[in-house]
Amino acid sequence: MIKLKADGVITEHEAQKIQCEISGVERDAKLLDTISKKDAKCIFCFVELLKDTDGICCGLNDLYDAYYEQLEKLFHTKEIDILDSFGSLSRPYCSQRSLTDLPTLFEGDQVKLKIDTSQQELPALMESSKTQLEKRIDQLLIEKENLQSLLQSTQRDLNKTVKRLEKTLSEKQELETSLKTAKEESDKLKENFDKLKEDFDKLQEECKEHLQARQDLTLSLKEVMELAKEDKEETAVTIKKLDEELSKYKKMEENWNQVCHQEHIARLPTILNNKNFRSDMLADQKGYFISKFLANVNFGVSRATLLLSGKDVYVCGGSAPSPEMSRLVQVYNMDTLSCCTLDPAPMYDCEAVMIESRLTLLGGIDLNGRLTRKLATWCEHQWVELYPSMPHYCHRPGVLHHSDYLVVSGGDEKVGHFDIMKVSTRTWWTAEELRLPQPLLSHNLAVCGPYLYALGGTSAGEASPQVFSLPWNKVEKSKEGDGRRRKSVWGEVRKLPHVRSTPVPSSTLLLSVGGSDEASKPTNEILLLSPDSKKWAVVGRLQVPRIRPSVLPLSRTSFIVMCGSDSDKTLLRSVEFIQIA
Repeated sequence: MIKLKADGVITEHEAQKIQCEISGVERDAKLLDTISKKDAKCIFCFVELLKDTDGICCGLNDLYDAYYEQLEKLFHTKEIDILDSFGSLSRPYCSQRSLTDLPTLFEGDQVKLKIDTSQQELPALMESSKTQLEKRIDQLLIEKENLQSLLQSTQRDLNKTVKRLEKTLSEKQELETSLKTAKEESDKLKENFDKLKEDFDKLQEECKEHLQARQDLTLSLKEVMELAKEDKEETAVTIKKLDEELSKYKKMEENWNQVCHQEHIARLPTILNNKNFRSDMLADQKGYFISKFLANVNFGVSRATLLLSGKDVYVCGGSAPSPEMSRLVQVYNMDTLSCCTLDPAPMYDCEAVMIESRLTLLGGIDLNGRLTRKLATWCEHQWVELYPSMPHYCHRPGVLHHSDYLVVSGGDEKVGHFDIMKVSTRTWWTAEELRLPQPLLSHNLAVCGPYLYALGGTSAGEASPQVFSLPWNKVEKSKEGDGRRRKSVWGEVRKLPHVRSTPVPSSTLLLSVGGSDEASKPTNEILLLSPDSKKWAVVGRLQVPRIRPSVLPLSRTSFIVMCGSDSDKTLLRSVEFIQIA
């Protein structure tokens, strides 16, 4: 446009009108319409410009072709020859070639142009060119409509593509969500795998521990065999000591016969050592123990524990007429034969023992009605806790204080625990290897000679006549157990002659007082277990038959019996003093 204005082909005003058109096709049409109204010089300048321009806009190449054809026809009509250097007619441009390849048409040494016509025929030529241009413009408009249709189709395809892209984006988000979920599941699986690996490691450790425990058990069995060997040697030593004790008893028998009246028959040691002794020899005699009544206690109890402190006898625990009375400890004075009570204890249905010359209650049921592990000691006229609690809850266990050891066994209807406290250090431990062979309640523990005895009591709700023994040195050698149940090391001794009887242990002899016979009737028999024949023999009788009486040895030749119940389960208050006749 600038070149046309510079060459004077179009004016500034015409150029502005052409630029006002909206589309390029309309601007080209306006330009061609303006050029067609010009003279031949302007048209040739315009064609020259087209030749030098390589496709200024769409349709100009075709415009050049149209102009060329019109000029060619005009030249042929007027016998105008266009000759190249070889003297032949040629068309220097076609639509398939670039405008830059267009050879010079009107100038140059090799082109000869002869024009013999008047300028009056140029308007006709211009009119014909205008007609061709209008046709071309119509074609371009049709092409424009086609292009718009194509554009709309492309727009629809683009919209479809956008929708597909949106769908693809949605699918991408779903895939990302699925990937995230899969990653979370993978993390969970990894976590589960780690847990399984941890459990496997623990299981492996447990297997190692079990293997180690098996090896330890093998070593323990070897130790048990060695201990059995030692026990055998200790038994031989014990038998030797018993032989020495037997010799002492023979000497005591000789001294006893010298002191006693000649009409008295042989005393207890003679009975024990007489190989021809039979229990039916005393069937028509009262026995070798005599009994006399003392003053009654304040109220009757059954299964009570008797403890001696100076001249006072403590009557502890047992079954009283009421729980409130079961909490009361009666104090029976042997000099004045009077009875009083201490302040109510913090528990009942418990067991009692003397520790460091102090009355101490163990276990039982507290004021809230629950089992307790505590120990309550009577100190300075009140109940205090001086000793640590036991390892296990219990009520009516077997209790023994011997040497520097406090032993608590049973007191549980399911497990026969065996707890030990070293009094000097006040430390507890549970000896699993010494666990009772069966659960027991209200049984007695006693040391007689080198053995610890567990006598009578209740097992599985039934009165038990069983007597079990255990070398006392096993208690002294025991240590904290590992919680594993082992084979019982208790030996079974001859059963008590009567159930619900009360055993009376001493240093070398074992008596059984009262109880109920096979017909469940109370008995008044006092029986002695012979260390030689291991048989029970009647050596005396109580004045009143008693079930579960309370018995306390006072000396080597006397003991006291009190309370218990009769055939009607009436609690007794009477007290008997028993001594060798």
